[in-house]
Amino acid sequence: MRTLAPLLLIASLGACTPGNGPLYVKQITASAVGMVGGCATNKETITSLGVVDVAAPPEVEISAELGGLEEFFGATSQRPVVVTGGQVLSSTGREHLLVQNVFLRYASKPGIPGLTPGAASQAECLAKRMCDLVPRTLLLNRESSISTFMQVPLFGANAREKLAAAISPSNADAYQFTVTFEIQGVTEPGGVEFRTPPVPVPLTLVKSEVICTSADTRLRRFTNTDPNKRACNFIGAKTRFTPADCCNLLDANGVPALDLATPGCDVAAP
Repeated sequence: MRTLAPLLLIASLGACTPGNGPLYVKQITASAVGMVGGCATNKETITSLGVVDVAAPPEVEISAELGGLEEFFGATSQRPVVVTGGQVLSSTGREHLLVQNVFLRYASKPGIPGLTPGAASQAECLAKRMCDLVPRTLLLNRESSISTFMQVPLFGANAREKLAAAISPSNADAYQFTVTFEIQGVTEPGGVEFRTPPVPVPLTLVKSEVICTSADTRLRRFTNTDPNKRACNFIGAKTRFTPADCCNLLDANGVPALDLATPGCDVAAP
């Protein structure tokens, strides 16, 4: 069984259960806007995500440091090592690891109808739309850094839909919420499926009641206009939405209009 590091993270997230493959999650860290594009780790180890306000559809990511690469791609790890005439053949024929998806389960206290499936299998859970399988591609090979991070989403489409439908806005209610993720993929060219041990990420989920002063009730969800960076600048992460986050663009008929210059207001009202 793999364990998470450091010890503080182990104490907070609890023991893991075995995966079936070479990869495991060494630690989880917060995400920040990347220097080039998209989101990247800021190397700040976290034990809880804190408050997440789902008054607007949440898009939140964390970074996961992957372990097991050094062992899997080591010089003698993938046996048998093929030799001919005493020479080791090119390593291009060795197995690569292709991450394909992140599987997300949700648990909540108090429970949230339609979103906390208990011990259902992955297939049953997805069929009932209580879990999410989010595509996320990453190719790992012998040239990959032994300290490799990947971005992990914490809310999929099913979760966003259920949170919107099942929870009433309140400035008093809070849920002790846990997102548990598994990173899943296949080896290439062998095609053997693998998954990491599941990793729980606790947070405090709220859904604030935000009263906007105009007819435009949409909420400005992001602080950055780049759609590739939304998951690391969602306003509802670590803080509640307030009326200051309301969109405020109406057309001549007083109907909310798309505001392409304001991230979050560039979509129609839910």
